Amino acid sequence: AGSSPVAINAAGQVLGQSLTANARTRAFVWDSTHGMQDLGALGGDNSRPVAINDAGQVVGYAYTAWNAEFHAFIWDAAHGMQDLGTLGSPSSSPIAINAAGQVVGHSWTAGFASRHAFIWDATGGMQDLGTLGGTVSRSIAINDAGQVTGYAFTPGNSEHAFIWDAIHGMQDLG
Repeated sequence: AGSSPVAINAAGQVLGQSLTANARTRAFVWDSTHGMQDLGALGGDNSRPVAINDAGQVVGYAYTAWNAEFHAFIWDAAHGMQDLGTLGSPSSSPIAINAAGQVVGHSWTAGFASRHAFIWDATGGMQDLGTLGGTVSRSIAINDAGQVTGYAFTPGNSEHAFIWDAIHGMQDLG
C-alpha cells in the first residue's frame, strides 16, 4: 500500500490516491480534522483524483460496476460521490473544477464516434461543447467566470485553441 498527492487547496485539504490493502486504487481527501477519507468508486474497484477546489469539491473518474467503463465524478463531504455521466459513450473524464463547482473534461460520444469537450454543473448536467467543425474537442481549463479553454479540430483536421462561454459558445482562437 502507498499513497501520492495530486493537489492541495487553500484550506490545506490534500487530494491524492492510495493503493488499498486489496490492491485497489482509490481517490482520497485528507485534512487535519478527518484524516484520510476514501472517496469510494462508482460500483467498480478503482477511482482516480484529478482536482480539488477551495470549497473541498473533488473531481476525478471512477470505474463502474463492469470495471471497463469509467465516468467523471464530483465529490463533496455533504453529498459523497456523484456520477457526472457521459455524452453517450461508456467513458468520461474531468480535467478541472472552478470555485462554482463547474466541471470541464471530455467524453466519447455515442458509439465512440468522437471525443468532445464538456462542461457540467449541478443545474444543467453535462453539456457537449461541440467542435470547430472537426470531430474532436478537448477542454483544458475553466475559470471562475465559467469560461472554458481547450482545443478542437477544424474540418481539415487542424488543431485550434478555443474559448467557450455560455453566451458566445465556442470561438476559434486561430
